[in-house]
Amino acid sequence: MKLNLSALLRGSEKELFATTVLQYGDIALQEEYLFRHPINVQVRVENRAGSLKLFAAIDTQLTVHCARCLQEIDVPLSIDFESLLSEKLENEDAENILPIHDATIDLEEILYETIILHVEPRYFCDEDCKGLCPVCGRNLNENACTCKNEAADPRLAVLKQLLK
Repeated sequence: MKLNLSALLRGSEKELFATTVLQYGDIALQEEYLFRHPINVQVRVENRAGSLKLFAAIDTQLTVHCARCLQEIDVPLSIDFESLLSEKLENEDAENILPIHDATIDLEEILYETIILHVEPRYFCDEDCKGLCPVCGRNLNENACTCKNEAADPRLAVLKQLLK
């Protein structure tokens, strides 16, 4: 998504609005998160006394697996962010300032990075998800199992004897 900011830089316009739908398809993020749904992006750039400020809103659904039962779920992802825009960066490490090149800005990479930074490390299908049986692997949300859940780790055998 490239935006031409020349009218804002000249001062002939005060605001610029743009909307787009990004499609990443089945691109896997760390092999755990899938972008199967469209990513709706709304962008507004304002010229405030010669300074450009970007406001963006991202709405999509992320397809993930529950961290406990591994069931595939879709979770909503809504992100609002803002940033300053500048043609001249005095400090290359300036955070929250995006560079403008030839009166345009390419937001594709910035939007993708923003999405990545807002993805949670774990998602759950339900707050009370029971997960999988450690013995047989059955989804305990669907059926209870009759497996004896004994400690399989031999290092814990000493602790088990203390409980007797």
